[in-house]
Amino acid sequence: MKLSQHQTMTQKQVMTRVMQQSIEVLLLPVLDLEQTIAQELETNPLLEIDEVSLRQKAAEAADHAHTPEVPFIQSMSDEIQKLMKAPEHPFLPDSFEEDVREDMPLKFTESLEEKLLRQLHIDLDDPLKIRIGEMLIGQLDEDGYLTANIEEIAQAMNLGSHSLVKDVLRLIQSYEPVGIAARDLKECLTIQANAKFNGSTPLTLKIIQEHLPSLGRKRYDLIARNLKTPVEHVRQCAQIIATLEPRPARNFRPISESNYVKPDIIIHESLQTPGEYQIEVNEKGVPPLRINPVYRQLIKKKDLSELEKQFLREKLQSALAFIKSMQQRGSTIKQIGTYILEKQKGFFDNGHLDLKPMSLKDVAKAIDRNESTISRAISQKYIDTPRGIFPLKYFFSQSVGNTANSQNEEDEGHGTSNRTIKEEICQIVADEDKTKPLADSEIQGILKERNIRVARRTIGKYRKQLKILPSHLRKI
Repeated sequence: MKLSQHQTMTQKQVMTRVMQQSIEVLLLPVLDLEQTIAQELETNPLLEIDEVSLRQKAAEAADHAHTPEVPFIQSMSDEIQKLMKAPEHPFLPDSFEEDVREDMPLKFTESLEEKLLRQLHIDLDDPLKIRIGEMLIGQLDEDGYLTANIEEIAQAMNLGSHSLVKDVLRLIQSYEPVGIAARDLKECLTIQANAKFNGSTPLTLKIIQEHLPSLGRKRYDLIARNLKTPVEHVRQCAQIIATLEPRPARNFRPISESNYVKPDIIIHESLQTPGEYQIEVNEKGVPPLRINPVYRQLIKKKDLSELEKQFLREKLQSALAFIKSMQQRGSTIKQIGTYILEKQKGFFDNGHLDLKPMSLKDVAKAIDRNESTISRAISQKYIDTPRGIFPLKYFFSQSVGNTANSQNEEDEGHGTSNRTIKEEICQIVADEDKTKPLADSEIQGILKERNIRVARRTIGKYRKQLKILPSHLRKI
């Protein structure tokens, strides 16, 4: 074996810095774009806000009835700061997907930790117990359960005995919200049952402590046989347990008030032509940019050193590339929004049940872009519509029920959106007779009557995604 060096020539695609910057700008939602613009203005002296265009935009915005007049702010830094601080939409609508609802700011201002610590400092004056309590509260997860065991906390605080930790834990478990700081679901429900019924329902406590898995599967007959009690009594206890909260911290997630979304696209109904919609790219907070004319003239001077010329040329190229990336981003987003408006007009008119299937490929073909470009353009971006604010990805859904092997391009995309089917399933389950819940095959029949042909296994899959229990577990 020996080491040697060889020269080889290969061809491969390499993304230029300009292309990389264009992709980075396209990926940014409008809030992040504002911060990026502020950074570029700070680091590149050749880039500045076009104040003339900014005045014109402010004047044009004031002329529209749906847009309040915004006074022009002379100071560039003040303008950027104000635009970055002003929330456009401090809430998300109920129409959002479950994973987006996690970002929804709640109405309260006090966090769970603040509420518990306030109660702790009222009850205790012993510094050691207060430290233990703060340690326990710090180990709660987002549902309010204690994630560390007693031994770990005692060891972390160099305590010789676990009894003091247990005493403080019992005190915290008596606080509001009831059931907080439990170590598992059984303890959580037991705490709530004791607090709510004060030992008046011993059968309920026995079911919680000994038969919780069977209760979850609604095996009332099995629980009744084991406890030697009538099934009707077990059903009554099950209804009582259903009133308890399995996630005591549900309404106390510490969400910052500054968490909000700002739509990149706005669709509103035309004031002149009811029933028609207009689209605009949200440019509030995105000031028009230009090359500083002083530096542009400075480049032409002959008495500059080579190092100074190189610096100015690099900054000029960077500024031009950034401005071009901004223009391309706005153009691409507007084209995508226009296609969504044309494709999903039924949704804007009638709601979720008229949502049509749509794929990245459809949009890419319509606006002559690559699918990867469309994917980047809709990432983490939102659209404000007369029916609420939605992530752009909401409008991209699979087609279900059309002819999968059709060779006719005109037949493509004429199936039913899987989101529409999920909405239909939710509505059907909500309207069903709770004493005789519908099986998946029966839901399939109802959908067929509505001209929606879906396989039974598909209904089962969607039902699981919607966290709807099977029929035998929905029965009351």
